[in-house]
Amino acid sequence: WPTHIGRDGFTEEVSAGNLVSLYTWAIANPGILDRIFWYDLHNDGVEYENPEHNFGLLDNWTTDSIAVPMAAKPSYVALCAMNAILGDAEYVGMYDMGHKKITAYHFKKDGKDLLVTWADDCTLNMIANVGENNIIVTDMYGNDFEVIKGIIVQPT
Repeated sequence: WPTHIGRDGFTEEVSAGNLVSLYTWAIANPGILDRIFWYDLHNDGVEYENPEHNFGLLDNWTTDSIAVPMAAKPSYVALCAMNAILGDAEYVGMYDMGHKKITAYHFKKDGKDLLVTWADDCTLNMIANVGENNIIVTDMYGNDFEVIKGIIVQPT
């Protein structure tokens, strides 16, 4: 999912979300994919309109005065966060969220339930009944938000 500007380009957030979706699917379906090879580790150039310059997990950009050859792109941050969260998790199964464009995978780690969800349409809302329990919602970049009785409380 190259992050170039123009035709067939993806925003960095969409590219990161697609990466997390692909890797989560692969973890939940062992034996289907032996390996995933990501093309490229870092962007090949600095032209924002060129697809071949924008496939990387790491950026490669420059201005008149500053060169930043290996800055982490959102996809890299999302991959690191996903690995930290799902690294030792055990896949339990899929949940039916009541809509074909919403995906939900259930994992267990350290005796706790993890639910990895995403919507193929950003206008959809996801509602999960977790009873009276407070939950922690973690975005794809590893940021945690506590949900207390349906209200999201951002850490300070």
